[in-house]
Parts: sequence; structure tokens; C-alpha cells
Amino acid sequence: MEEKALAKVEKQELGIVPENSFDKMIAMGDHLVKTGFLPKAITTGAQAAAIVMAGRELGIGTMESLRSINVIQGKPTIPPQLMLALAYRHIKGFKAHRVEGDNNHVTWVFQRPDGEPHRETFTMEDARKQGLADKHNWKAMPQIMLDWRCIAAGLRRVCPDVVLGLYTAEEINPNVNIIDAETGEVSEDTGANGVVVENVYTPASAPASTEPTEEPKYKVITKPQMTRMIAIAKSNGWTMEQMTKVRESFGYASAKDITTEHYDLIVEKFQNPPKDDKANG
Repeated sequence: MEEKALAKVEKQELGIVPENSFDKMIAMGDHLVKTGFLPKAITTGAQAAAIVMAGRELGIGTMESLRSINVIQGKPTIPPQLMLALAYRHIKGFKAHRVEGDNNHVTWVFQRPDGEPHRETFTMEDARKQGLADKHNWKAMPQIMLDWRCIAAGLRRVCPDVVLGLYTAEEINPNVNIIDAETGEVSEDTGANGVVVENVYTPASAPASTEPTEEPKYKVITKPQMTRMIAIAKSNGWTMEQMTKVRESFGYASAKDITTEHYDLIVEKFQNPPKDDKANG
């Protein structure tokens, strides 16, 4: 009885509809489409239900599935940001960090607690061969785009049980428009096949030019970066109290205040188990 009750709770937490209730999933999808909160590419309850089912296989909830899974050329895809989050979520002690990187190449090392470290490299030459280098995001933020392509490739090798062989939208179709490199969000333009979200970047779709403004030297970290940082810490045994002490040792009153100036240093600290209760030595 306890096992059945636990399974029911887990399903509720994930927003999972029972296997034999596909009609209910479609009805739920119809209601969600009407809210206007879903990506524009999802126009029917059946499309929403299919995406939720794909998310269930990954162990993610309803809304996370609908936000993150895109169907490209008939194949479900997930952003590398979600791939990395799933690895930290499901593999205790998993580690991933960049060891080299510039605007021409990046190298990351991935390691499971029971395995050897794996090095993965992705270069701008690789991007050129795949028809990516001339896209707007690849010109504007080459190192970030290189990072995420390298991460996706490395995770498929090291964590196939988590990624389940899925690819990113851009790997399936290089013409997909990535509109947010930090979150992996793709264009919401709907293609001829409904859920297909593909869009070729053209100068006409570029942001209008504005007067140059001085930007702060360091930016506040994004929500995906914060999620990754917390996941790394928890996977290595850090408590919330210990994490708070580390954050405060860098002068931040809240996790939302952390900037890119100290983000990598904090993550590096969390990649190892806490040494003592003070957690700031």
C-alpha cells in the first residue's frame, strides 16, 4: 500500500496523467492551449498530450515538458540546458565543467561518480561544417553557443540513460532559431506541420538598432544558472544553510543577487562535498 501511495504522490508531483487516461491528457491539453500560456507552436490538446508523454519518459513534469520539448521534423528535442539539469538531478555526484574555452573552441569534462572523466570538444570549425557559424547567435555569443553544443554531445556519451538519445532542436535542423542561448528557448513561429518550430534567421528579423548603452561589467545569473548551481550543491551533500553561508561569504544577501563575477567560483566550491559546518573555509 505504501509503495502504491508513494507512486501516486510521485506522479502527482510530476504532473503525470495515468497511462490509461490519454483522453484526459488531451482534454487537459485543450484547456492549457486556451490559457495562452503554452508556446504558440502547440495548438491542439493532442499535441500537448504527446509532448507531456515524451516528458514523462524523461521524468519531468507537465509544464516543464511543454516549455522545454520541441518537435522538429517529427522528432522530440530538448535543450542542452535541460539535458544538464537532468544529469545533475538523476545522477548523484555527477560533475561537468569547462576546462578550455574561447570564441573558437571549448572543451568540457564530464564524469559520473563511478566512471572515468570524458573530455568533449566542439569548435567553430565544427559549427561551420554544420551550417551554424553564420547565424546571428553564433556571431553574437560564440562561446555560449559552443558551450551548449559541446555539453549536449558530451551528455549523450556519458549519460545516455538520462538523455535517452535525444538531440537539441538545432542539431536536428540547423535553421532553427535559438532566441535565448541561456535557456535554449527556440522561436515560437509555427511551421506547416503544427508543432514544428523552425525559423531561418534573416537580417529582417534582427533586433532594431539602438543607441549604444553602457552595460554592467557583470550580469546577474539567469534562472537556469541558479538551478544548475543548486543542483550541483545538493548532489554533493550541501544543505541550504551551508549554501547560504557560502553565498554570504561572497557578499550576496540573496541567491538572486549572484552575478557572473563569482558564479563560476561558487559552482566550483559546490562541486566538492562541504568540508565542515561552516562551509566557507
